[in-house]
Amino acid sequence: MLVPAGFDRISEVVSTNNIVYTAGLANCIAIAAYNKAEDRMAIAHYNTLYCFDSETGKFDAARLNKFRNWMKDIVRANAYAIGIGRIWYDTAPDEKAKSYSSTDNMRFDLIVKIKASFNHEPAVVGSCIAFGFVEGHPRMKGHLVEPSGLDGWERKGSEIPYNNFK
Repeated sequence: MLVPAGFDRISEVVSTNNIVYTAGLANCIAIAAYNKAEDRMAIAHYNTLYCFDSETGKFDAARLNKFRNWMKDIVRANAYAIGIGRIWYDTAPDEKAKSYSSTDNMRFDLIVKIKASFNHEPAVVGSCIAFGFVEGHPRMKGHLVEPSGLDGWERKGSEIPYNNFK
């Protein structure tokens, strides 16, 4: 069964025999939390604007940690897989630029904070990211183009209470 997480939402917690996914990822990240031994998993569509500190121009690890703890409690997770939205993928300068954009620096900062908070470095990029188990092993896959036939996914799941993570 395909189980979606809409914008700013966490999917329902399901058995690891399913596939969880989210789409519409640009500056957002997909966070799959799971516990294989307890046969539980979910995916969240997390908007990185909620952990960005505009005063410092950096991402706030404390906010990510609070979100991780919230998701961990819901899923009873002991492991994570994380994919980044496609805006974080192509941050190289255009031909006329002499240095990388500020987006590239932000991507590096975001990845450092994700690694510190989840003990997992993102290894997948896409606008649609799916997570499941293949032959008993966790597997996350990203797609740069969103597949058709996912009507209504954007409203599925429970809203993430971002205000609780400040």
